[in-house]
Amino acid sequence: MRTLMIVCAMVLVAVLTACSGGADKPNAAPKAEASAEALPAAIFVDQKPAGELPLAEAKKNAKVGETIVLRGLVRGVTTAFIPNRAIVQLADESVPKCAMNPERPWDLHCESPESMAKNTATVEIDGPDGKVIKHGLQGVHGLEHMVQVVVKGMVTSSDEKGNLLITAAEIFVEKKG
Repeated sequence: MRTLMIVCAMVLVAVLTACSGGADKPNAAPKAEASAEALPAAIFVDQKPAGELPLAEAKKNAKVGETIVLRGLVRGVTTAFIPNRAIVQLADESVPKCAMNPERPWDLHCESPESMAKNTATVEIDGPDGKVIKHGLQGVHGLEHMVQVVVKGMVTSSDEKGNLLITAAEIFVEKKG
């Protein structure tokens, strides 16, 4: 039920933002969000977790309860982040940029439902209580749109519609150079 609520919240944010006409553009370098709920100190790591696979390939064999290590780009429909929640959407590196919005190369709204099902995943960071931490991720440890990340975590949910939810144990953020 919790997974369904998270997926519904992401879809709602995406739809509401997309329907706003896209006039608002996220800041190029937003400040990390302040929050009363802290992120686990060890969640962001300095070395890539071993055994990474491209997101689309890793997703093919993802099974609930198993650990997965995948590589993807921070991308979403209009945005990849949920305000005040430790949730981020990733897409496989093979997904092309949407020509309709060149100013938002991370925007996935040009993708078909079939492509989204094969090429995207949602990553969350949970607190000790097992609930998503109430702290936005944009700007934290360099986490921004179009940044490559490697995530190691447990598959929390996977369904026939292609939704994949991973509870992160480690996140490696590629540094833009």
